Amino acid sequence: MKKTTWIVQASKGATSPTLTALKNACAACDAPLVEVRVIPFLEEMPDVPPEVEWPFFIYGFTTLILSALRSDRWRKGVFFDPALFTPTAYHQYYGDRMLNDGMTVATPSEIEAWGWAAERKLFIRPNDDLKRLAGQVMTYAEFCSWFDGFRDATDTEIQADTPLIVAPYRQITAEWRLFLLEGRVIGSSQYQPEAAPFTPPEVFAYAEAAAAEWSPAPAFVMDIASSEGALKIIELNCINGSGFYQANVGNIVREISRYQEIR
Repeated sequence: MKKTTWIVQASKGATSPTLTALKNACAACDAPLVEVRVIPFLEEMPDVPPEVEWPFFIYGFTTLILSALRSDRWRKGVFFDPALFTPTAYHQYYGDRMLNDGMTVATPSEIEAWGWAAERKLFIRPNDDLKRLAGQVMTYAEFCSWFDGFRDATDTEIQADTPLIVAPYRQITAEWRLFLLEGRVIGSSQYQPEAAPFTPPEVFAYAEAAAAEWSPAPAFVMDIASSEGALKIIELNCINGSGFYQANVGNIVREISRYQEIR
């Protein structure tokens, strides 16, 4: 059986820890790895050695992932549908399993018009998984000041009419990242309050129970928080571009490679 080739976005400058981990993991299971250099904002898939054939898996940043999705040849190496990897999409299935169950969708202009108390805390993030803005907690006053910085801009990632998720602030004590394939966890790591390889079994069970209810793709990443004594889903991420923290990269590479080889 032909081995899965990992097509990985090359690092800028020094080799990144992620690339090193992938190289080691691929070497351990005899999976070929090729590096590709991505030109920012270019819509075409970067040059891949002509000898690379199916099966393959693509790993990199958003530009590479979206380029692969546009290509009939490379699309099968990506587990991502932008319409399904949005908080509003998966909230329909997960409901109160989500940390931000009480979320609202609004543009920066609309949020500013709400006139909330300056000290009120809120959580803000885009309604997509395109990494245009990291989710963050800020006060309403901080939000208004932030919005002032791009209110009239037309060339920024976030603009006055960009739909954002707005949710009440929730206290979080720990966060974990879980890599799922066909409904089961194939790798995990705590990443808050610090990166650590151990993940409690109840977090595994919670992730797999949620995935059994609904999954956006055969392989994806789920971030889970411990908040106010309960486990909650923070967000879903595309597995083709998610950081590993201290997860077992070798197992993730091995399991995804096997899946691609029998599709």
